Amino acid sequence: MKISKVICAVNNNIYSLLVKKFPQIVFVNYTYEYQIINAVIVGEFDVFIYQKSVLMGKISEKSLLMTVKGHKDIYIIKLLEDDKDRDIDFDRTILFYIDFSVNSNSIEKVFDIIGKEVKVVSFNKQKKRVKKKILLGERDESYKNLIKTIFRDTYDVIVLEDGNKIVEFTLKERPDLVILSLELGDLDAFTVANLIRYHARTKEIPIILFTEVVDHNQKRLALESGITDIFSKFDSPENLVKRIDELLTEIINTDKKILIIEDSNSLAHYLKYYLKKNNFYVEIAYNGFEGLQKAYSINPNLILLDLEMPILNGFQFIRIARDDQILKDIPIIVMSGIWKNKATGFYLKELGIRDFLVKPINEELLLNIIEKHLKFRQNKNKKSKYFTVLEIMLKINNIMERTLFQLFYIDKIRDVGIYIYNLKEFFEKLAYLLNNILIIESGFFYLNLGYREVVAFFMKDHSQKRDLLQILNKDFYISHNSEIIEYLLPDDENIKFDNIREAKKEEKRVDFFDNENNLVGTLFVSGNFTQFDDMLFDYIREYLNIYIKSIILIEKVQSLSLLDYLTRIYNKRFFDNELSRVIEYYKRYNDTFSLIMFDIDHFKKVNDVYGHYIGDYVLKTLAGEIKKIIRIEDIFCRVGGEEFIIILPKTGLNSAAIMAEKIRVLVENLKWDFTEDKITISLGVTEVKRGDTEDIIYKRVDEALYNAKKNGRNQVQTL
Repeated sequence: MKISKVICAVNNNIYSLLVKKFPQIVFVNYTYEYQIINAVIVGEFDVFIYQKSVLMGKISEKSLLMTVKGHKDIYIIKLLEDDKDRDIDFDRTILFYIDFSVNSNSIEKVFDIIGKEVKVVSFNKQKKRVKKKILLGERDESYKNLIKTIFRDTYDVIVLEDGNKIVEFTLKERPDLVILSLELGDLDAFTVANLIRYHARTKEIPIILFTEVVDHNQKRLALESGITDIFSKFDSPENLVKRIDELLTEIINTDKKILIIEDSNSLAHYLKYYLKKNNFYVEIAYNGFEGLQKAYSINPNLILLDLEMPILNGFQFIRIARDDQILKDIPIIVMSGIWKNKATGFYLKELGIRDFLVKPINEELLLNIIEKHLKFRQNKNKKSKYFTVLEIMLKINNIMERTLFQLFYIDKIRDVGIYIYNLKEFFEKLAYLLNNILIIESGFFYLNLGYREVVAFFMKDHSQKRDLLQILNKDFYISHNSEIIEYLLPDDENIKFDNIREAKKEEKRVDFFDNENNLVGTLFVSGNFTQFDDMLFDYIREYLNIYIKSIILIEKVQSLSLLDYLTRIYNKRFFDNELSRVIEYYKRYNDTFSLIMFDIDHFKKVNDVYGHYIGDYVLKTLAGEIKKIIRIEDIFCRVGGEEFIIILPKTGLNSAAIMAEKIRVLVENLKWDFTEDKITISLGVTEVKRGDTEDIIYKRVDEALYNAKKNGRNQVQTL
């Protein structure tokens, strides 16, 4: 055996000596038992070396060694400190004892022994074959002699006549099988069977009722007391031999392994008896905790699960199993005598349970459901694994801890989501949450609400904005009209997270979709993340998307009140809001903008001659054609009957005048199917000036339009 990894619980002097002497071997040194157990569970260590005085914690030395020994590839070395330390040597758990005055030569010798002579000193020595023991409870001499004679060469038969002595012997010696005659002194066979089944040490021992009369009442009592099978004394000895050989040399059908988790002794053994008759291999557990141990050890093809059980109930078992890589794919059939409410069934369905059986169990239905699952279940060929009680407890604790984390973070994400109707506050809350649960350097949240776009940047400093914009513009076009919100992420002065293990520098992106599966938002963050953080991003995606879909629907409804019903461009209400916004933007950043106002020349004549239907057609056509040639960031609104206005961000007066002339020419050259006459427009143009208010700039562009009309129409005037 090649030694590559060693786990230690030794003082620093010995640890340093080991590391120095064997640089080719990986050593780790712990003092707390839970650290050692976790390391043994997840690591592939070859040797465990320890001193009793170094161990700290509440777990006893014996429990620790039992857990470590459960991983049979690990060899245990105890460094003795005095003679009293020799008291732990059960089942050859300790492979070697070394005097405390250890030096490099003696340690080297130990590793040499483990590497070269493990077959000689290992506790896995070949054992002498021992006959299996059958305990016979019988008072009739002829039947005693019969059983002893027919099993003389194959089994070791012990005969007792008194029921109390049978129970005492069974608890102490734990025979492989018990045969009971009906009358056993003060106790009958059913009482003896109940007592045997009551104790955890003996409850799995097969019990055969050996009786002269096999009637319905005896079958019922046998079932209730947990008796495995009933055999008539008048049946042939050959059949008895065959049945006992089947029980004691059971061949496991690896494709038909059933685990029954049921606290009712009688029901569990009845189901086991019925399923075994149908060629299933069956194991029984009497509570959820024991069920976990057996599920790991035998890797069943299917589990029959009761809900109401002690220690760990059925609901808790399902939650743990569905969260475990070994057990999550095993089909589970739930058995229950009574349903508390309809919500219970829904909860189980959400956990992946599809079949429910109501007690008393219908055997034919049970068999059909089992066969259905085994037929369609793909064999995963997962290896069985033994877990100690302590390891099961650690697994349960880890799952409970992870569940509490999940509930905590889901609750926090929902707390952020409820602010979605106030986007500024929503992004503030989101930035605060992200900065507290993730190691982030920068990021952004882009949200497209249809008629408006919002981008929130999260940064340590403003210099990061340029890089974020480049990333954002790869997938989204950010117009001047987009609302920009910036947040500087504070440093946590109290706690430093630079040393978090397994954190890798990465970029993470979470996309959000509306009800039509259109991409409407993206969260992008750059930072150092762990595998645990992937789970947090999944929660953000799942739970924030609910609120984002909600705000999209609300914004769509609101946008209808901001659009002109006829032309489907923005209306006067929207124009007023946007004009106020761009003026504020100009005052803050000195970012100029211009206005183009126009109306249709002699539009009243069109309505009078051709009717209002044609007039509406003209308005819709003009709006549609003009939308094609203006920029995406330009804001096009209908503010009156035939009066329109365009806000041109980042555009000076000359450029706005050029655009106005382009629009005028476009309209003049349009062809109409109801007339050969041209339809023209007059346009006024102005640029924002220092000190402008909404009223001042609006009156100025209106005056420019008035000048265009006064000077002959079909022209552009600036002011």
